[in-house]
Amino acid sequence: MKRIFIYIALVAGMVVVVSGCSKKDKENTIVTTMTASIGTSISFNSTSVKPALIKPQLSDSVTSLEITGWDPNTGDKIVLRVKKFKNGSGTFSVADSQSFGTYYHAGGTYPATSGFVGIKDVGDNTITGYFNFTTAAGYNLTDGNFVVGKPWAY
Repeated sequence: MKRIFIYIALVAGMVVVVSGCSKKDKENTIVTTMTASIGTSISFNSTSVKPALIKPQLSDSVTSLEITGWDPNTGDKIVLRVKKFKNGSGTFSVADSQSFGTYYHAGGTYPATSGFVGIKDVGDNTITGYFNFTTAAGYNLTDGNFVVGKPWAY
């Protein structure tokens, strides 16, 4: 009889643990976005935004944060990179090579020549930020904003 009670207690304990994990997963859903105005006629709107950390082989002290957004309506893509990302907020200049931005449009690749990428907040599981940059081809990306999960939270 004692074994039956122990067995029931173990099964009940496993149910509590499993149901607790499921609830936690639902609460940690990260809603990603990236928006920007491109010139006066294009609105970039992405709900598919992916983060990545890029570490060079020789040293991990210069880890870069890369954020990629893709607009399913236009097929355009924006890639942002912050060099020497240290898990904190700040504004990082393109001209000073602290950050990079690239706009992919209609089969072309248009890297930023000026502008910035800003990290507004680094939360427990998300990174929020903003960006503006201009490409050599004359594309002006303004009012850029993003929310993305931390690469290590995926």
